[in-house]
Amino acid sequence: MSQPPNIRDPFPEFLFAHLAEYTRTQLPEGVRMSSRMWLEQVTLAHDAWHGARKKKRVKKEPPGKKPSEMTDEEWIVHLEAEPHLSGIDIRKEIGAAQFWARENHRLPTRPFLVNWLKKAPRTLTANLAGQTTRAVKAAGVEPEPAGWRDQFPDFIDRAKPWAALQPAQRQHIINHMKNLP
Repeated sequence: MSQPPNIRDPFPEFLFAHLAEYTRTQLPEGVRMSSRMWLEQVTLAHDAWHGARKKKRVKKEPPGKKPSEMTDEEWIVHLEAEPHLSGIDIRKEIGAAQFWARENHRLPTRPFLVNWLKKAPRTLTANLAGQTTRAVKAAGVEPEPAGWRDQFPDFIDRAKPWAALQPAQRQHIINHMKNLP
């Protein structure tokens, strides 16, 4: 793709100015630059140009110790506090990973254990109402028809809240309730 004529890349001008300055100050009169010298100067100009334009990123350290500085027990507590590992029994899975590593003649390093935990099955706990701990989005859910639980006494999921039912189930119930006399 070609650039519009009013937009110009300033790097070639910078490069030519750098090469002219180098030729004028570093080379004797009448001596041409070898291809190796030219390549070195182009590389220097490129690095100078792009190095001056790049902002150095400062990596912010999270508060507390780095995982590499933690003891094993501190590291396990750190893993248990991670939100993306919620629903995983960390200590049980680490034990399973250590057993697998020992049986397969592998070393259970921390990166190995983290990868194991990423693939570990998650458990969802249920409260007494039969709902999982994950929130069910109620936005966009049609209102519950009155008396539908009495019309479907054999419906397995009738104890669930209306918003927790599958959309196809809710639509079937609404259509059935509209056709009642």
